[in-house]
Amino acid sequence: MSEGAAFVAEALAKVVVYVAMLAAVGVAGARWLACLAGPAAVPDPLCIDRALRRRAWLATALIIGALCLRASTHAFATFGTVDWTALRTVSLESRWGHAWQYQLGGAALLGLAAASLRDGRRWSWLLYSASALIVCTTLPLLGHAAGSGGRVVAHTIHISAAGLWVGTLGIVLSMEPNLRRLDPSLLTLWISRFASFALPSAALLAATGVIVATLYLQNVVHLVDTAYGRRLLLKLVFVTTVVVCGWFNWRQSRRGAPPRNCLIALELSGAFLAVMVTGFLTESEHP
Repeated sequence: MSEGAAFVAEALAKVVVYVAMLAAVGVAGARWLACLAGPAAVPDPLCIDRALRRRAWLATALIIGALCLRASTHAFATFGTVDWTALRTVSLESRWGHAWQYQLGGAALLGLAAASLRDGRRWSWLLYSASALIVCTTLPLLGHAAGSGGRVVAHTIHISAAGLWVGTLGIVLSMEPNLRRLDPSLLTLWISRFASFALPSAALLAATGVIVATLYLQNVVHLVDTAYGRRLLLKLVFVTTVVVCGWFNWRQSRRGAPPRNCLIALELSGAFLAVMVTGFLTESEHP
């Protein structure tokens, strides 16, 4: 495999990991959003719990599959093959593999937490939420933050905030059929309550993003004279799109008007493109 193809394969595998992680945090966020929204927004708690439980299982399976995909792409990039010897060397014997094992262990814990989810068991959702945050702490162990406690903390908060923001929004929208069967107005009510998650999450995302960018760039000129900086600028364009769309829909909800579907679609599209760029960004050498 050429160096460029290996870079793309590893970056895309990392994108899948990020998407899966955002979904897992988003499931937890949607469950606590349902609690905060009150009885009017949850006329049938068991129906909502079951719908979220299915998504919790799907997110867990996606994380485990994404981590296995990442190990496979790393083995192929390193040895040019994906056989047992290459996988064993990469995932069990290398320093890279030690961090990967923590990630897989966190995903296994998330699976156990998902298995504990039952109707009306709030403690099981607390366990699932804590497990999702634990997985978030393992993701920075592979990449630029490895070896630095401060960077790991900043990346963990960054990933968790992104999950609570765009992950929760994506999960809520995926539940539209379930909500409409209960009451056609429920989706609008849930989106209006979503601001209580989006605003603090966006603030944390922005703050940690500035901290991480400052640590890695060191000089503003590196935004344009390095591949890392240019990819970071592209990510900022997409993140700005997400912020602007979210702000307009927040204004809509403040006026009691329904959210604009086109803006929500644009917000999630911008978030996905930002995640795509992040996958390539985190595989790029920083200045």
